[in-house]
Amino acid sequence: MVMAFGVQILLEGIFHTDPHPGNLMAAPDPAGDGMRVAILDWGQMKQLTHNERVRYALLVVAMASRDGDLLRATLAELGVRIENCDDSFAEVRC
Repeated sequence: MVMAFGVQILLEGIFHTDPHPGNLMAAPDPAGDGMRVAILDWGQMKQLTHNERVRYALLVVAMASRDGDLLRATLAELGVRIENCDDSFAEVRC
């Protein structure tokens, strides 16, 4: 599932925004290698600009590398506002 949403968000720029258990289904893999997850009901989805996709990729990099400065800067570029807390708390909260 993480790979599917990573591809949707970072590569395709359009993703399913309602991934609850009722919108997920196990389906046989056409290759006969077991099961795969099918994502149902694409009535709610979001399209991202190229710039937004780059920012979300940077967000993943910032979190993986524990780079608080990059994390806060990227969140700000995405329009996320964190108020009433110091920087170290903002990093944990995100």
